[in-house]
Amino acid sequence: YELDRLDRAANMIAQADIVQSAIMSQQQWALAPLAGALSCYGPGLMMRGNGPGRVQFPMWLGRNSTATKRQRLLREISGHLGAKVSASKDEVRASYVSALRGPLLTPLAERGADGIDDVIGTLDDYGLTKDDFDSIMELELLPKKTDKSAFTALPSSVKSALTRKYNKAHAAVKKGTSSKGGGG
Repeated sequence: YELDRLDRAANMIAQADIVQSAIMSQQQWALAPLAGALSCYGPGLMMRGNGPGRVQFPMWLGRNSTATKRQRLLREISGHLGAKVSASKDEVRASYVSALRGPLLTPLAERGADGIDDVIGTLDDYGLTKDDFDSIMELELLPKKTDKSAFTALPSSVKSALTRKYNKAHAAVKKGTSSKGGGG
């Protein structure tokens, strides 16, 4: 019964959109009271009292936004890994993200800035970027508390040094790619 009322309210809002379109496109201003009733009064009347619970749209929107972002990050990682491994996006998420997290995090957690070369080597071995490093740290849905705290506990100086060293090492590659593309 409650979902039926929610459905009726949604249908009234949809009908109000049609009426409002007719008002604007055909200048039928006499329909304005009907549009108001269909968009405000009718849905309010349908939803009076105890409905199916408070609609949690903002919460859903936030979760959907996070899910969409994670899917985008996973597509990017999968695309970069595609040159080195043969795996679907789901296989990358299930296997590679978790497997790569350790080799990317452990050298920094154990040796600090001295582990940066190992991390960059791992990224290069798999065709990944520094952004992929950040994404892998974010995508781990169920990290062990020690892993998560190990990443957040990394000093910002180590994280900054990793970014600087990665950018410096890969700046020549970017320049070489763009100069070759312009000359041919």
